Amino acid sequence: MTACKRAPSSLPGWARGALWITAAAVEYAGIALGFPTPRLGRSGERRLEVVVSEEHVAERLRQFFIVALGEPIVVTGLAFANGAFGADRSAATLLAFVTTALLWRIYIHRAGALIAETIAAAPNRLRVGVLTLYSHVIMIAGIVTIAVGDELVITHPLGHPDPAWIAVILGGPALFLAGRAIFDYAVFGRVSAPRVIGALALVALTPAMKPVPPLAVATTAALILAGVAVADAVRTRRLPAEPPSPSR
Repeated sequence: MTACKRAPSSLPGWARGALWITAAAVEYAGIALGFPTPRLGRSGERRLEVVVSEEHVAERLRQFFIVALGEPIVVTGLAFANGAFGADRSAATLLAFVTTALLWRIYIHRAGALIAETIAAAPNRLRVGVLTLYSHVIMIAGIVTIAVGDELVITHPLGHPDPAWIAVILGGPALFLAGRAIFDYAVFGRVSAPRVIGALALVALTPAMKPVPPLAVATTAALILAGVAVADAVRTRRLPAEPPSPSR
């Protein structure tokens, strides 16, 4: 009787994690396979129109991203509040907030504002919708990793460098830029060179960062993100606004 009354929240941490991973796997597998249903088959264009609308998908994806962006903000505030005040920790905190602002700037630039129009213009709405969703999952995985890196940098700004810390601090932005490049492909049918170059630069610099303190590693990541944002601004000034052109 007691076992029957046990709430899911009382399960061990590893069991809850396994359940969440299983649920996420089923969810995303269903999306990738077209929501196969007995006697109805896979979801085609007609069924997709009933299940989702362009505006609904765009709104939910932006909300998904904004909620995720709150993670590094909260982590940064808590990490700074829970330690002694100092110039190095203050600089790390400021850098974390600047990095978060750069993430939003890179995300919303053009493609981030054209999600609904992209799905509406796509020859294969399901394929574009799935690709857009997966790109957001990758970006948000990068944001969560960045939040972990922010906490490490604020807690140990000038500490002895650890290879795992360097991988987290540089890997988060690299993962975000990779997801953002996929997002560009979903919207415009092309790959954004600045995002790919930025992601590759972060990966290539990882071995060279071993003798560098965490604050300097995070500064390097922020400068690369800033370079991507500047490249976006230059492209905006040089070229007219680009309409969505999703690939087939």
